[in-house]
Amino acid sequence: MKKVCIIGLGYVGLPTALLVSSKKVIVNGYDINNKLVKSINNKKIFFKEDNLNKLFQAKSVNKYFKAYNKIIESDIYVITVPTPIKKNKTANLNYVEKAFDEIAGIIKKGNLIILESTCPIGTTEKFLLKLKKLRKDLTFPTNNYSKSDINLAYCPERVLPGNTIQELTLNNRIIGGISNLCSTKAKKFYNLFVLGKCITTNSKIAEMAKLSENAFRDINIAFANQLNIIAKKNNINIWEVINLANLHPRVNIHKPGPGVGGHCIAVDPWFLLDNNISSNNLIASARLLNDSIPNYVIKDIKTKIKNKNKKINQIKIACFGLSYKAEIDD
Repeated sequence: MKKVCIIGLGYVGLPTALLVSSKKVIVNGYDINNKLVKSINNKKIFFKEDNLNKLFQAKSVNKYFKAYNKIIESDIYVITVPTPIKKNKTANLNYVEKAFDEIAGIIKKGNLIILESTCPIGTTEKFLLKLKKLRKDLTFPTNNYSKSDINLAYCPERVLPGNTIQELTLNNRIIGGISNLCSTKAKKFYNLFVLGKCITTNSKIAEMAKLSENAFRDINIAFANQLNIIAKKNNINIWEVINLANLHPRVNIHKPGPGVGGHCIAVDPWFLLDNNISSNNLIASARLLNDSIPNYVIKDIKTKIKNKNKKINQIKIACFGLSYKAEIDD
């Protein structure tokens, strides 16, 4: 573990690079954004988190971490690139594919590759097959055979913007190796800076667990929004309903609202459904309901404006919370 290459220096990649380099391990950061690379090397970052900025100024980080506009040959490669959603609600894996293509040309015996980007089930195995085709001179792991030249694992990130360093350090991590040996090697890497538990499993389970976490929240928010719609139709105070229902020791209803917050919760349920969509699908129904709420809110506002019987320039609307959560700039 002499050199680690972090591919993608965004909200997950850059903090990870700082944590690893703070442990006096050489970290070669890579990003396609040349302005970002230049800014990092000029000791300027875009984060507005005190703990993160404090870590960025640490002597060990300054000594062991540097950003590049190309992938530098290393012992461990950690892929933290974006996986946007397409118009057809499937994952755009172009950035992940590009990362694997570039890694394929420089990997050597003993290397470990870790994918952290949020992906549909089976993505890690898919790119394992791609590596096998590109590098027939190397051996790769299988579910039934542990020893190989290259090790590959999936380890999803779990971070809360505004508190990234604490989240990366204290949260438990799910590590899904293609083989048990892959999981063991990846766990050793994360034990370098993670104080939470590092739980090993296989790549498919790790991929599904990550997607399930955010789909769970999406469905529960949809339930709260559905309750709100029913309450309004019956002229009932939804807040009192939720407060009373939550007095039950095994009930914890979420708060209704115009959105689910952030990027992941609105996207990950579709990744979970990738190639798994069926009729009467609970996950898809919840996602569509939550997507419809902004229009529902607008319709509600229009009704209230109409009932006020005022001219449009006499109407005042207050918006509370322009960021998706407290104390962040996103």
